[in-house]
Amino acid sequence: MFRFIFPFIVLISIAANIYSQTALVKGSVINSQTSEPLSDCNILVKETLTGTSSNFNGEFIIELPFGDFTLQFSYIGFETYIEKINLKSSKTLVLDVKLVPVSLKEDQITVTGKKSKPNTVEQSIIAKEIKRMPNLYNDVLRSVQVLAGVSTNNELSSGYNVRGGSFDENLIYLNGFEIYRPFLLKQGIEENQTLINPGLVSSINFYNGNFPSRLGDRMSSALEVKYADHFNNTIHGSFYADLLNTGILLNNSINDFNWSIAGRYSYPDAFLKQLQTTGDYSPSFSDFQFSGNYTFGDNRIELLGLLAENKFFFEPESWIGNFGGFTRGDYRELKIDYTGRNEYRYVTSLIGIKSINKIFKNTKLLTSAAYYSTNETEQKNISGNIFYNENPDQSHPVNEYVKTRDELVDNKLDLSSYRLSVGLMSEIGNHILSTGAEYRIVDLSNRVNEKFYELGDSTLLQTPYEKFVDQSIKLNSLSIFLEDEIKITRELKTVAGLRYLHYDYTNENLFSPRLSLLYEPTPLTTFNIGWGYYYQPPFINELKNPEIGQLKSQRAIHYTLGIEHLFREDFKFAAEVYYKDLDNLIPFYFDELKMVYLNGNTREGYAYGLDMQIDAELVDDMRSIIGYSYLDSKERDKGTTKYQRRLLDQTHTIQIFLQDKFKKHPNWQSHVRFLFGSGQLYYNRIAVTNPLTGDSYIDVNINNPAEYFLYFRVDMGLSASFDIFQDYKLLFVAEVLNVFDHLNYGSYDWVEVLEEFNAPVRIPRVLSQRFFNIRMEFEF
Repeated sequence: MFRFIFPFIVLISIAANIYSQTALVKGSVINSQTSEPLSDCNILVKETLTGTSSNFNGEFIIELPFGDFTLQFSYIGFETYIEKINLKSSKTLVLDVKLVPVSLKEDQITVTGKKSKPNTVEQSIIAKEIKRMPNLYNDVLRSVQVLAGVSTNNELSSGYNVRGGSFDENLIYLNGFEIYRPFLLKQGIEENQTLINPGLVSSINFYNGNFPSRLGDRMSSALEVKYADHFNNTIHGSFYADLLNTGILLNNSINDFNWSIAGRYSYPDAFLKQLQTTGDYSPSFSDFQFSGNYTFGDNRIELLGLLAENKFFFEPESWIGNFGGFTRGDYRELKIDYTGRNEYRYVTSLIGIKSINKIFKNTKLLTSAAYYSTNETEQKNISGNIFYNENPDQSHPVNEYVKTRDELVDNKLDLSSYRLSVGLMSEIGNHILSTGAEYRIVDLSNRVNEKFYELGDSTLLQTPYEKFVDQSIKLNSLSIFLEDEIKITRELKTVAGLRYLHYDYTNENLFSPRLSLLYEPTPLTTFNIGWGYYYQPPFINELKNPEIGQLKSQRAIHYTLGIEHLFREDFKFAAEVYYKDLDNLIPFYFDELKMVYLNGNTREGYAYGLDMQIDAELVDDMRSIIGYSYLDSKERDKGTTKYQRRLLDQTHTIQIFLQDKFKKHPNWQSHVRFLFGSGQLYYNRIAVTNPLTGDSYIDVNINNPAEYFLYFRVDMGLSASFDIFQDYKLLFVAEVLNVFDHLNYGSYDWVEVLEEFNAPVRIPRVLSQRFFNIRMEFEF
């Protein structure tokens, strides 16, 4: 018996010895310039496609068998570091890794789509590609529109919709400070540039639902933009100019002080002159921004300042719209001859300061204060004579007078926001605890002085209105959050959070629990589950109509289930299904781009759908994105059973961003952005009769939504970069915006011109035509 047992024991011992031939690799990851530990640094073992991440103090540990391995250390805003190791004994190998911050000259921007920790779905785009992404004004917010779940139906606006929500439902943060898009826009063309300067950006984190409790209170999404904060000790910068705008950027590091300044000026009149409404356009935008930080020991102070001014002057001359008749090829024409002037202006400023202090080994104290101010004015005195042409193809067309439309506007909005926040972040065992409180003082002064009426004897007129509002409102709030990130096992993580908000205006106390769960059965596959409450207190747009009465916060409950699979290192597929339970909704309609809220919190609804996205390098070192989304969103009046589609229920959307380059000349590259969406909805206008006067007018029917034609747009660019000497670079970009010259619909005008029907006819207001742009950029 022994002669059989002994060999068996020997074999088991050998096998155990072989199996035990492993070694530990441990160490830390720090910032090479500040010696600050880098938490959540991604550490990948390339041979096994396994890995780990650094903890709160930048420390990591990996167990590997004997052999040769390649470790890759990557962190947003830093150069990737590669370390080749050879393990041939059980002795622990210690690695102290110093990552070098990427300077602005390296142009590293990361766009992160979907969720934050622990369920992160990332997609990286280097800054030079975002700069070359063909879109109007080379805008950061427009770059978000290529992510799955995001849709847009108006290239004249930087606004975007997420999973059926309006652009009012999106949060935007710049270096941790909340900023806002303009509030008095009607067409989108008045906005010009957005506040975020693309040349300063280092990272963009986008959450299309189920965002963490540390972020604010909106129903749909949150966008976090961070400016670069580490530079070389020699001055670098860039200068660019194209047919629409120009700008300059400088950055430098002096000992432990990093700073950057940037200025922009835009002049898009060449683009605006080819719009459907002709006239004298005089737009301009200018801004100046400063970002800086100083590190001393384990402490850090950050400063951000910006001042932006936008002016839009317009003297319209005429507008011509076409609509179909009764037979194929039968087209009619409506013409409006204008007199008058439209002026829009805003001045926005922000100054913010943030302090990060390490008070214990595993604990940081974060404090910040900010002042944000925006002043908007809108003045309009326009009269339009409307003519109808039944046969515009005639050699001598006959224009039949229909009516005269007069619009008088004198609006002014002043918003001042003071923000003070304090927070703690601490690592205790397998927990990362975060907590914070923020108090905001928000003063709103809103004056609305509008008059609209039409004159005519033989046609239906739009409902006249005269509105005068003079509001002074305080929108103060106190918010507190608590969040715990727990690493349950190597494969399982969770984030549990609770957010509290007291909103003075509505006197509400709102509690928002939020939960995320991440499961990684293999290093290549990740599943995520999310759930949370999201409230949206009434803000400026909802409060413009004082006739609505007392409002409450709108509410959405998010449910998400997603999967991400890595087919190879540069090819990732992600999909997520979601459901949103909506309550206390305020009904609204669009007057061109302006949202007009009606009634109170009278509706409830839902939204569910599917987002899919491929994030891959179809060409070496050039990232491409292909996304598809399905959406079904409906609402109903409370107490009723019949649902109707919500206005932003865009059933199918496709977003594509493709890049290519010439093999023999890789500095010559092409870039294509493709956006497609089945039509979003609008409310029909119908003839209604005033029971008191017996007069009939054209008015909005909010119970009968109809669908626009599909939205389709392709923008294409060709770029070429050239190195000049060692530290200089020239970039040339040629763009064709709206390659196929497809005219998308922005809205409809409504006029009764057909004698056969006692009803208004819709005439499309189309958006932009094809436009050619060229740009030159010099980096030094």
